[in-house]
Amino acid sequence: MAKRVDLKKYIVPVEKLRWTCPEEIFAFKCTTDIEPLKEFIGQDRALDSINFGLAVERSGYNLFLTGLTGTGKATTIKSCLERFIAERKEKGITYQLHDWCYVYNFSAPDRPRLLKLSQGLGKSFMARMEGLLCFEQSYSGVEGDSASSTELYAILSSLSELPLRQAIAVTGSVNQKGEIQPIGGVNEKIEGFFDVCKAKGLTGDQGVMIPHQNIRNLMLREDVVKAVQEGTFHIYAVKTIDEGIEILTDVRAGKKKADGTYPEGTVNHLVDRRLKELAKGTKEYYGPASEAL
Repeated sequence: MAKRVDLKKYIVPVEKLRWTCPEEIFAFKCTTDIEPLKEFIGQDRALDSINFGLAVERSGYNLFLTGLTGTGKATTIKSCLERFIAERKEKGITYQLHDWCYVYNFSAPDRPRLLKLSQGLGKSFMARMEGLLCFEQSYSGVEGDSASSTELYAILSSLSELPLRQAIAVTGSVNQKGEIQPIGGVNEKIEGFFDVCKAKGLTGDQGVMIPHQNIRNLMLREDVVKAVQEGTFHIYAVKTIDEGIEILTDVRAGKKKADGTYPEGTVNHLVDRRLKELAKGTKEYYGPASEAL
């Protein structure tokens, strides 16, 4: 019979589970006594790549930086650019700097449009585009994209200046065609909002708007079903953003006509008019640099 393995010899001693840095190796009492470093630590290959890219004078070559947020990408590239420009300036070489912004191309998604703006305008342009939606699923922090349709309704409300009904809860993902997509936990979401409304008092105006694909998933409690039967609570199912915005505003969404316009007074007409006003203001603000818009 084979002997049992002595596992004790593999156990890491407690004193080795946490390394402690001996204070005597430091020649200072406080970090304020240390001169700030002018270089970036542990990024030799990245710096070599940046400097190599900057040295390429021919057009058609670009630098693309990627990495985790907060790791110093912007600080690094800014420092390298400032040093590069200063060195060229000493040699009598000057550059006309611009901000280059890539924006989504709806007619050709695989070929984004490039905007050439005067130096310093890129950041302000980005700030003006804060209303853009990001269609993604992020399973940390806020889970999933079930609120994307709600975000779009809020933007449409802001642009059209039409208030949204506050008694209706909304859930549903949306794609870039404006189609509502199914979500998870539909029963729990409906019952959760119903419980809140019941505690506050059912008024007959309250309800939940869900993707139409989730109807087959409904298995609601008897008290919720009874409230719907009595007309004190409502469940709405929608297929598109247009259907949803009509429920939330009580105003027709409006279908695009042959000439590209929308019926006057509809939600889409009001949104389209406001977007044109914003586009005009943007061109007036940025001047010739905004012609690519």
